[in-house]
Amino acid sequence: MLQNAATSQLPRDELRGADVSRKEAKPDGPEISGRYGLYPRRGSDRIAIESVTPDQVVADNCLDRIDILKIDCQGSEYEILYGTSDGVLALVRKIIVECEFFPDRPEWSVERLSGFLRRKGFSVHVSERIIHAERLGPVAA
Repeated sequence: MLQNAATSQLPRDELRGADVSRKEAKPDGPEISGRYGLYPRRGSDRIAIESVTPDQVVADNCLDRIDILKIDCQGSEYEILYGTSDGVLALVRKIIVECEFFPDRPEWSVERLSGFLRRKGFSVHVSERIIHAERLGPVAA
């Protein structure tokens, strides 16, 4: 994240990073991973991490806009975006998301997620597994 900030010349205090999920989780709580767990190596125990929702990130940081929401979370992108409130999505100017493919989950597809984002007021361009969505009209304040 810091390397991206240096490249884009963003001030460090403008960066917001978090482990994000569809709902809040504590390391000692129930597992909520959408598709993949975190493993130090194959066959070993899972690593428990704390996570927050996009709504919590916005509330905790008093954000009134999100210029770019970049999501690359190895299969949880669907649950994260589908679980984000309309109010928070209305604050987002651009979304870039790398999508995984799950033939057994039809709602977890590039096509369905693209349609979802269009219904939420974004223009959408898809390039293979990457969705680029940009807000049509002004961002809510």
